[in-house]
Amino acid sequence: MRKNASSKSLVKSWPSVRKIPEFVDSSYKFVAENEVITQKTAQKDDGVIGVLFRNMHTIKGNARTYGLLHMTNVVHETEQTYHELRQNPEMVWDSEMLGQQLAQVKNLVDEYAKVNSHTLGRKGPGAGAALKSSCWLTKNRWRSRYNWSIRWMPPTSPPCAQRCPKLARR
Repeated sequence: MRKNASSKSLVKSWPSVRKIPEFVDSSYKFVAENEVITQKTAQKDDGVIGVLFRNMHTIKGNARTYGLLHMTNVVHETEQTYHELRQNPEMVWDSEMLGQQLAQVKNLVDEYAKVNSHTLGRKGPGAGAALKSSCWLTKNRWRSRYNWSIRWMPPTSPPCAQRCPKLARR
């Protein structure tokens, strides 16, 4: 997947500053659990598949709740593979393929974490201010990030100016 293509579709609208780190952490835990399970499992097991499915279903549900539609779609594909494993007795357990799908999910979680911390500045010195107000950037920094984000937001996403009208008027 090209970097620009994936970055453009990452964000519909970002959830609360406090929620993204929780979402990222829980997603990493579920992916890590699924990685261990798929590596240690040699053959198809309905109990194991149930755990794999529930973990992906939880990530997908959280992503959908926060409006992270690209992630919802990618995780859904992985979840569907687990569903097919349960439903189709002919489908063979393939640890390598399952690992590749989990790597895609993990890479996407990495992208969301990076956008949250680096692009939106929600980690490090500015993070405390971000928790107090969604409009914590200086006018110049805000305009710079606004112009950058407009290139990456889907057309249906409300512009940043609508979310921070005071800064848009300055």
